[in-house]
Parts: sequence; structure tokens; C-alpha cells
Amino acid sequence: MSQSRGVLNIRFNQDQGCFACGLESGFRIYNVHPLTEKTRQDFDEVGGVSHVEMLNRCNLLAIVGGGHSPKYPERNVMIWDDLKKKMICEITFHSPVLSVRLRVNKLIVVSWDEINVFKFPDPVEHYRTIQTQPNPKGLCEVTCGVQQLLLYPADHQVGKLQVYDIDSGTNTRRVSKVIDAHQNAIACIAVSRDGNKVATASTKGTLIRVSHIHGESKPVELRRGTDHATIQCINFSHDGSFLCVSSDKGTVHIFALGNLELNTKSKLAQVGLFGAYSESLWGLAQFTIPNESPCLCAFGSDNKSVVAVCMDGSFYRYLFTTEAGPSNNCIRDSFDIFLDIGNDGI
Repeated sequence: MSQSRGVLNIRFNQDQGCFACGLESGFRIYNVHPLTEKTRQDFDEVGGVSHVEMLNRCNLLAIVGGGHSPKYPERNVMIWDDLKKKMICEITFHSPVLSVRLRVNKLIVVSWDEINVFKFPDPVEHYRTIQTQPNPKGLCEVTCGVQQLLLYPADHQVGKLQVYDIDSGTNTRRVSKVIDAHQNAIACIAVSRDGNKVATASTKGTLIRVSHIHGESKPVELRRGTDHATIQCINFSHDGSFLCVSSDKGTVHIFALGNLELNTKSKLAQVGLFGAYSESLWGLAQFTIPNESPCLCAFGSDNKSVVAVCMDGSFYRYLFTTEAGPSNNCIRDSFDIFLDIGNDGI
């Protein structure tokens, strides 16, 4: 995402109840509902920060330096202890870090052509290295739960998603499966909280496909639109019954997965005609972000709201309904500028 107001990166935590914001001037952590600032560290302490990864709501954060004036090299991952208010660990790599993921007992670091897995947090110890094809966006997600699976673009197979078992018995690659997701290169990946489903979008950005990680059933095909777009974020609801998608068109689309009949069908399919657009499902609701600011989207815990956290510092919360009606079933519930919120509520 392009930066605005000094925002370099935004990431939700695992339950989507908090988000971390990397800035030219440090980092901040926010609670989503109600929207409050939980903690911050300014430039003098940490410099510019390009990535901040939370582990649920615990005190340990993984951060990567970045921006115009980083204090720490972009090829280092720093572990920040927010209780001690200091860095407690530093890991150096040969090339810039493109993304970081934290899960219970694992730290995953993605660079240009490899993924490094570490035991975490006590002690932080290298576990294995996975060689990959060039991955300039640092695309990688990992399932939660007992079995931890990495999902990332497959080697030399455009549009396919590779599934790798982190805890396989040896350091030899163990591929659980390769998912045939798209004809074009994969541009965005999201994993459901139960670790059973994965949603992907390609560089074309017109379709989102939801596949079963452990099964062979036909993927669900969801249509964002017919024109090309850059998908900025995909997220499942807590129970996996809904999916939200944001794009550079300034729209956030909401799809139903638990009951596919809630989605809108193509008018071609409704009259019995079939073609490129007729088999996919169109969303049950959508809303538009003013100024088309790049944003991340996520669901509230009640499955009745979606928030959009934008790179220009704005924050939107929309309520949606599955009931049929003349509108698109979305009502704006709140708006704020999260960068202007102080830390009075800490």
C-alpha cells in the first residue's frame, strides 16, 4: 500500500480486535471497538517502522525498520517487549524483510526468495529455511491451531498456492497440497481462523476464490467486479461465515460463505444464460471509502459490522445486514481519524 500521513503499514492481530500501525515516526497499537490507542513508541525510541506484527494481545511485537529515517536496518527483525519498553531480540537476514508473521510458538520471516521459521519466544531459535520463488510482496499466511501450515505462492507455478507443513519431521520440504487458485499470479492471501479455508485473489483482482485447505471440493468463486483492480485485503469473519475484500477502487465488498444464497447472482445466471460472469457470486453488500484511500478491512466479533482502517489515518465502521432490501445493506456506524487519537485510554 502507498503511504499517507506517514503510515507505512497496517496489520490486524489474529482475532482482528486490534491493529498495529507502522509509521515514519514509530508505531502505534489500537483497539478496534471501541477505537482507542493502547500503546505507542515514537521516533526517538524506534525510528521509522515499516512492519509491526502482533501476537494476539501479548506484550511481544515483531517490528522491522523502514521509511526515510529507520533506526534499525530493513533486513533486521526486532522483538519489542512492550512491558519492558525495549528491544529484547534482534535477528539479521541477508536481504530486506518483506513481511513477518507471528503465531503461538512460531516466528515467520519472509524475504525475497526464502521463508525463515523460528521457534518463539523462549528462546528465539532458528527452526528451518524454505526456499521459494521470488516473492516481492512477501506473500505468506500461516494457519492457527495445532497444525501450522504455511501458504505462499507455489514455485514456478503461476496462480498456484503451496501448502507447507512447518512441523514436518525433517527439514525436507513436505507439501500437503498445491491449490490451483488462479490463472494469473496470486496477489493476496487470507486464511480462516479455524485453518480450514483459504481465500485468494490474483493480480487481475476480479475474482476471489475460497478453497478448502484439507479437502478437494470445488472452490467458491466470488466476483468483486469485471474491471481489473488491486486487492488490498481479504479477511474472514470470526466464524468463517462471511468474507470482506478491499481494493484500490475504494470499495469494500462483503460476501456470505455460510449461506451462499445470500449473495447476489449474475443477471445472466438468473435468466438461465451462462458465461464468464454467470457462475461466480456477487457480494451481498458493499460500501465505498471516501477519497479511495487504501485500506484494510475486518469483521467485528458480532458478524454484523466491518471496519476499514485506511492509510490516510481514517477509520470507518459499517453495519451490514443479510436481509433483502432496496439498499446495499450497509450503514455507516462510525468514523474517526485514528492518528489523532491520544493514549488517554491506556
